Amino acid sequence: MKSFAIMMTIAEMSMIFATLGCRAKDIASHRLPFLNNPSRDELSKTEAPSEHAQCQTTDDQWARWKTSEISRAAKSDYASNTRYIYDHLQECEPQIKKLSSSQVSFSNLRRFTHRHWLSKQPSHKLGLNIEDQAYLELLESRGYLSLPKSLSSQEFLLSLNNTTGDDAALIEKQIRTFDASWRAVYFRSRNLPTVDNSQARSRLLVYVPGATHDRFIQFGVRDDITAPLSSIVSQIIIEKTNFEDGSPLSKPIAHLIDLWRIRSAIGIQIVPRVSTVKTSEPCYSCHQSPLIKINPQPDTVKDDLSKIDLYAINDQIKKYGAAEFAGLDRNDLGPVVGDVVSEEQLLRAQECVRSFTADDELVNLVVSSMHCSSCHNGHRQFELQYYAAMPNQFALDTNMLRQSIVIDKTMPPDPALSDSGRKILFECLVRQTSRPDILKGDLEQWLLESDLRN
Repeated sequence: MKSFAIMMTIAEMSMIFATLGCRAKDIASHRLPFLNNPSRDELSKTEAPSEHAQCQTTDDQWARWKTSEISRAAKSDYASNTRYIYDHLQECEPQIKKLSSSQVSFSNLRRFTHRHWLSKQPSHKLGLNIEDQAYLELLESRGYLSLPKSLSSQEFLLSLNNTTGDDAALIEKQIRTFDASWRAVYFRSRNLPTVDNSQARSRLLVYVPGATHDRFIQFGVRDDITAPLSSIVSQIIIEKTNFEDGSPLSKPIAHLIDLWRIRSAIGIQIVPRVSTVKTSEPCYSCHQSPLIKINPQPDTVKDDLSKIDLYAINDQIKKYGAAEFAGLDRNDLGPVVGDVVSEEQLLRAQECVRSFTADDELVNLVVSSMHCSSCHNGHRQFELQYYAAMPNQFALDTNMLRQSIVIDKTMPPDPALSDSGRKILFECLVRQTSRPDILKGDLEQWLLESDLRN
C-alpha cells in the first residue's frame, strides 16, 4: 500500500536489511550488499523446511532448532521465510507445551513470525490483525472511504487526467479552489515511484482538518504526457477522538488505506485498491510512523502559498507525535533500532565504528549518534523497528535510513557529523540491528530471547 513520502506511498519508505561484509568502499559508493542475494522466490524454494517436518521433543532439540531456524531466516530477509517457522510452531504446539524447562522461550519468535505469516494470508494483504474485508467495512461505516466532494467530483478527477507533473502552475491553481481551511501542496517524491503503471514521483497532497479526525489524501500525478495515467489515491485518517463516545484519545489512531481510480466511459470511480487490483503491501513495512514529514525534491514546491501550506502540514504532522496504527501491535515488529543503551551494545557499536576509522573524535561522535531512541521513543516521535532495516521490494537502491542519514542529512540533526561519519553511522546502525553471520544483532538476540524475556 502506498502513501506519502517522504510522506511516501505505502511502500514508499522502505528500508534496508543489509548483510554484513560491506567494505568501506561499498559504503562510499552507497552499494547495498543484499542486492546480489538470491531472490525471495529462490530462497523460498531452496531454504523452506519440509511442510511435514517432524516436531522436536526435548529442550535441547528445540533450542537447536530455534537457533538454526533464526540463522536460516537471518540470511535472507526474514519476511520471506519466517512464516515457515510459525507454521512449525503451530503444528508442534502440543509438544512445546510438554517442555519441562523454561530455558527455551518462543514468545518473541512466535509473535514476530505470526506477523509475517499473517501478511501472506489472502484475507490479510494489509497485514493487520483484522481481515481486509472487515477493515474496509469499518472504514466504510465511519465514512472514510468516501472522499470530500471537491476531491471526488468528475471535474476535479478529469482535471488530474489532463495534468502532468510538469504542469506545476496548473496544479497550484487548482489547489487554490479548495476549501479555505484545507492545506495542499504539489511536490515530487525523493524516493519511490507510485505502485501503479504510471511509476510517477509527482504527488498532490491535501490535508483536510476536522473536529474528530484529520485526513491526508494524496493523488499520484503522472510525471509527463507520455506516461500512463496514475491510478493511486492514498489516504491516512488520523482519529483524534474515540469514534464511539467522542472522548479525547491519549494517542491519535491512524487508519491507512490505498484507493484506486477506475476510469471508464461513464467517468472515474474511486474504490479500495485491495478489493480492486487484489493486491497490497502491509503499510507498516514502509511506514515506521503513519505520517512522516514531507521532504520533496528540491525546487518542486514553487508557489509561495504552497510553501506556506507545506510548512503547515509538516507542523501538523509533528503535533501528532507517535500516532498508533489501527489494527497493529507494534511490539510484534521486533526491537527498537538505534537503541544503544547496554554495555554490550555500546561495545559492539564502538567496534563497528573503529572498523572504519581510527579517529577517536569521529568514533565518539558516531557512537553518540546511534542513540536514535532518545527521540524516537514512541512518544515524541515514532520508534524505528525491524522494518527500518529491511530491503524494499520496490526500489532496492534506497531506504529510509540511508535517505535521512546519508543523502538528506536530516537525521541526526547534527551539523558536526561529516559525510564520512554519516556513512559510517548508517552502516553501523544496520550492523547493530542485525548480525546474521553470528546472530549477535539486536534483532537476533530479541528472537533468541537469550535473557529469557517472555
